[in-house]
Amino acid sequence: MLSSQDMVRSKMTDLQIRGVPVALRDRLRRRAQRKGVSMSHYVTEMLQSELATPSVDEWLEEVAALPKADLRGADVGKLVRELDEQRAEEVVRRTSFSTRRSRSRSSRAT
Repeated sequence: MLSSQDMVRSKMTDLQIRGVPVALRDRLRRRAQRKGVSMSHYVTEMLQSELATPSVDEWLEEVAALPKADLRGADVGKLVRELDEQRAEEVVRRTSFSTRRSRSRSSRAT
């Protein structure tokens, strides 16, 4: 999501939306006030957040463009178990590293 500074630096335009129900406009105004931003800024943040994630159709197009994997003759279960073991080892490695760092910091502090 773009920060306030990024929005100021980027090229801007106006967008007019007709036919917005008054109750919806009022809800937008209240939410913007709670966040301490203008309604325009609030709606822009909502749009950025919504558009940051691809739609299902966009995602399907991306997946369709990926190279095809040939898994004929492969033991898929074995591949999944191996990947799971690699991930588990990575988690242990990262956890033990951060634990060692926090232990060394606490021992220096005493």
